[in-house]
Amino acid sequence: MAGFFAVLAFPFVILQIAYSVYGKRLHDIGRTMWPVTGLLCAILAAMIVVMLVYGGAEYFAAYSEYSRDNPPPPEVVERLNAEFKPRQEAGETLLSLVVVGLLLSFTAWLALAKPDPEANRYGPSV
Repeated sequence: MAGFFAVLAFPFVILQIAYSVYGKRLHDIGRTMWPVTGLLCAILAAMIVVMLVYGGAEYFAAYSEYSRDNPPPPEVVERLNAEFKPRQEAGETLLSLVVVGLLLSFTAWLALAKPDPEANRYGPSV
């Protein structure tokens, strides 16, 4: 049970680390944390769009007619998985490329930005 809670907390730990590291660099170039929030919103939007475009909504709609009391028969599960798996794999590939591209471009922008050598409105550079 402890492993479940550790896995549940992991995304929040990574989010805290990302905000800390990117925030420090943004502070050094005299900017707020809003670009990091925008990056995370862009990644979330990309996930939602890819899911909708590549059959996620239809996949869940096909399963929604069943419940725990009335599970889908094994042949229905096989048919749905066979029908949607190629589309979902294509979507996963595109999503991976989009997320990596966003992260790399954001990191490159921060790496290439000139630091503000003087104290800015967010305090002195460390």
